[in-house]
Order: sequence, then structure tokens, then C-alpha cells
Amino acid sequence: MNPWIPFDLLPADTVPEWTLVTLAVLDLLLKLGALGWIPHQRRPSVALAWLFAIFLVPYAGIVLFVVIGSSRLPRTRMAKQARMNHVIQENTPEGVALGPEFERYPEWVRTTAELNQNVGSLPMVGGNDFQILPDNHESMARMAAAVDAATTTCTSSSTSWPWTGSPGTC
Repeated sequence: MNPWIPFDLLPADTVPEWTLVTLAVLDLLLKLGALGWIPHQRRPSVALAWLFAIFLVPYAGIVLFVVIGSSRLPRTRMAKQARMNHVIQENTPEGVALGPEFERYPEWVRTTAELNQNVGSLPMVGGNDFQILPDNHESMARMAAAVDAATTTCTSSSTSWPWTGSPGTC
């Protein structure tokens, strides 16, 4: 096997050496470029899957990535989110969001609250409590117990479902 051909796809005696060197360099550059380009603003599992595809079948993998691997949301989805953000902002009463006491929370809570506000227009409000539960079964059991103990109902919505009611009516 010729060291310039990664998977011995072409017989070495039928291809000029400069072509083999060019393909090997291009293969290396594609893989190095993919390492720097693909993980940017993607979930680690998605980035790893794309890198795996590109490292196994470099040319086909990079073409597939360019065609279907965009990390941007479609315009229609962004428009739906903008409309929903507007509805949420219109229906959020004045003075609900935390004011000066917001600074007493740890940095990670403030960062999460800012992300929620910037992405979904959901302000961090007082009167809530939370716990981080590492066990999924325990968290599901606690949520089911909270629903069972509820004395009132609340209608909520998700922007991924078509829903015509007024958001946040309880």
C-alpha cells in the first residue's frame, strides 16, 4: 500500500505522484479545517458526529456538511420565535422581573437568567425555587408529585406546537 493513499482506493502505479501528494495534503487540510470549524456553536454530540463522518469519508463528509450541516435556524423558525417573544413581553406585567436582588445570586444563575431573557424573553422572577437533581427518575417522580399536589391548573404553550390560546393563562 502506498503511504500517500489513505485507503488504497487507486492503484499507485496508475496515478502520478503529484496527484497523490495533492490529495493527501488536501485530505489533511480538510480534516484540520474541520477540527476548527465544525465544533463552533454546535452541541458536542452533533460536532462529534460530523467530525466522525468527515474523518471516515473526507470528501463526501465535507460535501454533506456544507449541504445539510448548518447550525442556523430557518427563517420561519426565527420569525415564530420573534412573534412569541413579542407576545411574552406584552403579557409580562411591569415590575415582575428581579431588580437589585438579582446581584445576590451566583454567577451561573445570573448567566442562565440572562440567556433565558435574551433567547426566549422569559424574565427571571421572584418566588421560585429550584434544585438540580442528577437522577432523572427522581426528578420525574418529584414533578409528578408536584402535579398531583396542584390545586389549580395553568395553560402553557410551546412555540413548536400550533396553539391559539392566550399564553400563560392560569
